[in-house]
Amino acid sequence: MANNEKLPYRGEQEFNQAELEATRAEKAAELERSFEAAGERGKESLETARAEALEATAQAEKEQPHKADHETTRLEQAPKLRPTKRDKQNAYDKTMHEVRSELSAPSKAFSSVIHNDVIEKASDVIGSTVARPNLIIAGSISAFIVTLGLYLVTKHYGYPLSGFETIGSFIAGWSIGAVIEYVRVGLLGRR
Repeated sequence: MANNEKLPYRGEQEFNQAELEATRAEKAAELERSFEAAGERGKESLETARAEALEATAQAEKEQPHKADHETTRLEQAPKLRPTKRDKQNAYDKTMHEVRSELSAPSKAFSSVIHNDVIEKASDVIGSTVARPNLIIAGSISAFIVTLGLYLVTKHYGYPLSGFETIGSFIAGWSIGAVIEYVRVGLLGRR
């Protein structure tokens, strides 16, 4: 940070508020003493004392908001803690531009197609529903085990394989994995 000023913290604001209250209490006591003295001196002295007390209180209030405005200005200049959606999009666009500037022409075209908003959103949806890693693993393991078992049995008895065994066992394993995932995440709340 280029500016080495310390930012005020809540304690300073509370201290400034307490300082203002102390000043007001002091001025109120002074005003009471002025009233007592004015009662003795007469009506003209009372008006003078009241005007002095009001002027002193107004002066104290003028000074305090000035400090608060300065502190607010310094707080507004503090850096943002979280990037906004626009900041993220600008950073993404800048990074993509920098990376594409180093790619060959066919790679740039392929990158532009893949990183199209529609394709990226569709990929995210598919990746979070159909192509979840646990489901792919469950389908792959079941396809391997079932296909290997069927191959060994058909080889022993001399039957040919049709080719759908692997696909069918993958779909069955994926479905079983989806049910298990739904029960684990949906009902039990585990991730």
